[in-house]
Amino acid sequence: MDCLFIGYNEIKLKSVKPLLKLFEGLKLPEILNFLPFNSELYMMYKFIQYSWIRYNNEPFSIHDIVEKHYNGNGGMAKEKGSIFSSTIAYLGTYLNRRGFTYDYVNSFNKEKEKLSEKLKNEDILTVAITTTFYEDAAPIKEIVDFIKKHNSKVKIIAGGPFILKKIQALPEKSLKKFLNTINADFYVVNIQGETALTEILTALKGNSPYNRIKNIIYKDHNEYKRNEFQPEKNTLEENTVDWSLYSSHISPVTIVRTCISCPFSCAFCDYHTIAGKYQTISVQAVEKELDLIYSMGKVKHLLFTDDTFNFPVKRFKEILKLMIRKKYNFKWISFLRCQFLDQETTELMKESGCYGVLLGTESANQKILDNMNKKATVEGYIKGLELLNKYGIENCCSFIIGFPGETEETAQDTIRFIETYRPTYYRLNPWICLTSSPIFEQKDKYKIKGNSLVWSHATMDSKTAMKIIDKAFLSIQNSIYLPVFDFDSLLLYNWGMNAKQIKDILIAFNSGVKERLINPKLRSVSTEVWNKLKEACLG
Repeated sequence: MDCLFIGYNEIKLKSVKPLLKLFEGLKLPEILNFLPFNSELYMMYKFIQYSWIRYNNEPFSIHDIVEKHYNGNGGMAKEKGSIFSSTIAYLGTYLNRRGFTYDYVNSFNKEKEKLSEKLKNEDILTVAITTTFYEDAAPIKEIVDFIKKHNSKVKIIAGGPFILKKIQALPEKSLKKFLNTINADFYVVNIQGETALTEILTALKGNSPYNRIKNIIYKDHNEYKRNEFQPEKNTLEENTVDWSLYSSHISPVTIVRTCISCPFSCAFCDYHTIAGKYQTISVQAVEKELDLIYSMGKVKHLLFTDDTFNFPVKRFKEILKLMIRKKYNFKWISFLRCQFLDQETTELMKESGCYGVLLGTESANQKILDNMNKKATVEGYIKGLELLNKYGIENCCSFIIGFPGETEETAQDTIRFIETYRPTYYRLNPWICLTSSPIFEQKDKYKIKGNSLVWSHATMDSKTAMKIIDKAFLSIQNSIYLPVFDFDSLLLYNWGMNAKQIKDILIAFNSGVKERLINPKLRSVSTEVWNKLKEACLG
């Protein structure tokens, strides 16, 4: 086998329970809250605090509760499988079309036994680790250590957005430490990287040198060497997924991508700079891919993972009309910009099977939206939300609190917007200061200091932002908070849950979180809340 792909290593609440209990046992949250300075540890704790409740003095996430109590609709037991990785689907198709052999383990967490058997018993040339969803090196290092424990000869390749951003951002000394910590044999340093991957495989199979392969860092006698970096030019139109290769593993929820990168340049985001030139596939290519998925008869839900699925608007409407005409009967969700919605488009969305959208609204204050370069207006948000609510399309508005220029007054505009216009779900996230984002180029103008979760600027700091979010979480009544950590509503759909069940679980869970925040000494959620959670899981 030329390449074995490893799926996502999810960080679950159970893996941080000991640290969480120690943190609370030492009363560090209270101590750090009153210190005049901020810390990464404190902010990480605050970042996940809305994602767990306490029962019998043990932390539980929604995932923990559902795994404990849910056995499928009507009491019929169902396998609680992972959603099939769209990254594996894409890369596997790419290798297959070029004559390479491959296999995959979809979930590192759930398939460790399967992975260990493959590593010990099969003739594997390379193992590839993608890093699309990682924000920290620890989960990647865990995979590498596991591989080396079970097969010391296989070559390990790591690539993807996390690797690229780290290599671009770290100074030489820190970079060497980072590379040695993960300890892979090859690093692909390109947002695409498909060409580099195939050239690594070709070199290994032919026992030829690596020094001419562009966009890689490779290990040579325990030292890492860099090759020339050069943009790859793989077109998505020519490399759509061949879903027939995965007919036995495709999941009820399937992820589809119809574009690369993002056509917008929001000041808080580095995605458009990392992901390269924006490109879309044709409606004909979308039709071919959806036809293939539909023909398998297994898929019930689609996530269109495009950063902004409804742009360009003309293309979006053509895809909606296609889905209506072909009568696929998929239920689907996507990321949208609601300022591009009108009545005709929303009607088409509903008729084509849309049941939910994820909206990066970010702020409900026009000055902050302008600072963010969102190219949107609060009035456009209001119009879009009213249309979505009118047609019964569930929506989640994601907001940022603390972006440069934010004050307590501008943040209150966002909180009032949530209460007034009632998105189905909401998230309030503290601003994450990315040194690679456009706003950081204006750090002197806004007096930005720090990075990541710990920062300050001329009008706010990260600790103040979290206090605003705390207060809002306890006060907002007309929208349901959607947890960030150890929760995935798509996974619950994949297991067979319905929208009402998920909503009931979230309402009860948030009540339990509020109980803990109001009374930190409380060692167990109320019996009423726990019973409601169990009842919602049972349907």
